[in-house]
Amino acid sequence: MLRADFDLYWSLDEARISSAVAHALSIERARHEELVAKLAEAEADRLAYAEAASLVQIELRLKKQELQSARANMGLAFIARDRAVDDAKEASKVEAKAKLEAHSLQHRLDLSNERQAELRLAVLRDRLADAEKLKT
Repeated sequence: MLRADFDLYWSLDEARISSAVAHALSIERARHEELVAKLAEAEADRLAYAEAASLVQIELRLKKQELQSARANMGLAFIARDRAVDDAKEASKVEAKAKLEAHSLQHRLDLSNERQAELRLAVLRDRLADAEKLKT
């Protein structure tokens, strides 16, 4: 009977140990599955962050290109402005030269008209003098 009690005790102890081992394995399996799920979630987060970082880098490159384009356009605008200023200065010089030339021509024309008037007057005086001579 002692042997039977011992065998029964031994069987119960083995069952208890097997149950404890099965419970520990179940806990480890659940823990393993939880870690696998967390790893998958972390990997998904990493991929999402990597994609977001890539999109931000692309956006940054686009902004840099827009900035370079704006700088180039500003440079071209400054060049165009400088050329317009130079053209305006040149036009002003040409206008001043044309005004001086017109003034000079007007002065010469006035002198010519005065000279012609003097010559006509002289011709008329000569004719008058000739007419006076013929009368006498």
